Order: sequence, then C-alpha cells, then structure tokens
Amino acid sequence: METTKQEWDRFEFTILNHFLSALINENISGLNDEEEKQFSAFESTARQGKTGHWVVDTDCENFAKCEICGLLGEVSDVAFMFKS
Repeated sequence: METTKQEWDRFEFTILNHFLSALINENISGLNDEEEKQFSAFESTARQGKTGHWVVDTDCENFAKCEICGLLGEVSDVAFMFKS
C-alpha cells in the first residue's frame, strides 16, 4: 500500500490580541456586538469554506493594524491551517 503525504496550507493574518480568545477558544464573551459581527465576518471569509485549525504564530506586542476591525493596537500573527 502506498501512502501519500498531505501538505498543510495556511492563510496568515494579523489581528488584535483582543480577538485571540474568540479565535482560539471560541469564547466571544469579551466582545461587544459590533466586534462579534466583525469577528464572524472575518472568520467565515478567512476560512474560505475550508476545515482546519487556527495557530498563533507570534503572540507579541507588535503595534499594527488589525485585519478584523481595521484598528491599530497590539497584535499577534495567526494562521489558519488546513490540509491541501
């Protein structure tokens, strides 16, 4: 029997640390109504209909623009990983 190695693909994003709990733990309790809407829209677009998991590449104190809400703040680099 021949086995095939599946490769992992990834989509990378920069998001405010404020959204990490919602992304990794699916805990939206710290988000207000507007942030919940922004997060939901971001996640469905980011996944592009694929099944996979989220990984925090760098949990740091970089100050940059968030790809979820467009605000500047302390961000982390995250990736959505899925089998190709």
